[in-house]
Amino acid sequence: MYIIPPEEQPIVVNQAKTFSILVKHNEELDESLPISLESSDPEDIKIRTSPVYFKKLSEDKKIGRATFTLEGQKVGAESVIEAHFLNYSNLVLVKVIEPPPPPLPPEGLTFDKPFYHLPINKEKTLVLWLKSNITLSDPILAEIESDHPEIVVKGGGKCRLRATPFPEVYSGQFGVFGRQLQARGKITAKVNGFEPALTQVKVEEHEPPRSGVKLKFEPVEEDYGTTRYKWDDKDPYLLKIGAKNPTIKKYLGTPTEQGYPGIKSLPYYTVLAEVIAEALAFRILEKFFKREGQDGRLDYASTDAYYHKYFNKFLRIVHETLVTENIAE
Repeated sequence: MYIIPPEEQPIVVNQAKTFSILVKHNEELDESLPISLESSDPEDIKIRTSPVYFKKLSEDKKIGRATFTLEGQKVGAESVIEAHFLNYSNLVLVKVIEPPPPPLPPEGLTFDKPFYHLPINKEKTLVLWLKSNITLSDPILAEIESDHPEIVVKGGGKCRLRATPFPEVYSGQFGVFGRQLQARGKITAKVNGFEPALTQVKVEEHEPPRSGVKLKFEPVEEDYGTTRYKWDDKDPYLLKIGAKNPTIKKYLGTPTEQGYPGIKSLPYYTVLAEVIAEALAFRILEKFFKREGQDGRLDYASTDAYYHKYFNKFLRIVHETLVTENIAE
């Protein structure tokens, strides 16, 4: 019996985390038999459902997979979670941690996203950030412009940026209204003394459903070698981009007080799309290794096929958001 992820694992307080159970048996498994679960601290670290049952069996029915979900109620709580099935057992140690702080925006004036989908005839809220080490008056007034007559900025084209709990960081919101299906436009924000911020918008019949997970990425003054990136140790959805790597620095430039000069450039977005796609593909590949890498069942041919399948898939998605939309009229 295996628990994935194994050994010691952090879980964020008040956020559910799902684990997998893999059982390999020498005879056919019975889906009706329970897998029991126990927590050494059931008050502070709760198991949502116990027992659980196999959700999937292999063709020969000798390998079964199940899942269970934990939820931590108190920061600092620790618990041993034990799983039992027939003569098999395994355990994992979990510790409840605080949620990671939200990443700070880059220097200068920036939008929350490089691209927004606008549901037709419905107002969409866009978020604007300003980070500066210069003391500014509060609130700060930003001028907002749309280059498409059927994509209208609400509030008279004004957005007030107010101080946030984070030092030297200001934020504001404004509404945008799309009146023509498939219309594409550019929204520009301007504040005196700063480079304008630009984002792309597209009017669609329905807003795409959210995945529930928001991938974040930011350049940092590091060189991670040939990988060019590193997943953050605390925030599993934050991807750090090695700005000192020669293939990144070529387009991003050397940072100044206003930030990276190439942060909004098309060449940087192009190489960024490749880095993000590679990072996501390898993250998926890592999961395949944990699940199927035992006993040599994941060979080189399968590894190569999995990598290129998911790299190409993610590259198309990221290119559409970061690159294609930035050159669209």
